[in-house]
Amino acid sequence: MVIDIIFLPVAFLLTREKKPYKNLDAAQIVSAKVSLTPPGKTVEIDDIHKLADYLNDVVIYNEDNSYTEYAGQAVVFTLTMADGTQTEIME
Repeated sequence: MVIDIIFLPVAFLLTREKKPYKNLDAAQIVSAKVSLTPPGKTVEIDDIHKLADYLNDVVIYNEDNSYTEYAGQAVVFTLTMADGTQTEIME
């Protein structure tokens, strides 16, 4: 019983979802691009409004840094914001 009282709040904090871009507005984004490796190509994203809508719905549960152990394609979105900062989002 005591373990349940301690474990449940900890489990809730570890698995709770986060929406880091839920308040992102397309007006905040000056430009966006996606880099694909392989083949080592970068493509500009023209429809910033649609990208912002998609990012509003992105849910992150737990950070996972095991991507270095996988073989496949890396997809990195780079957003240049109106305040001059850049944000990278890795799939």
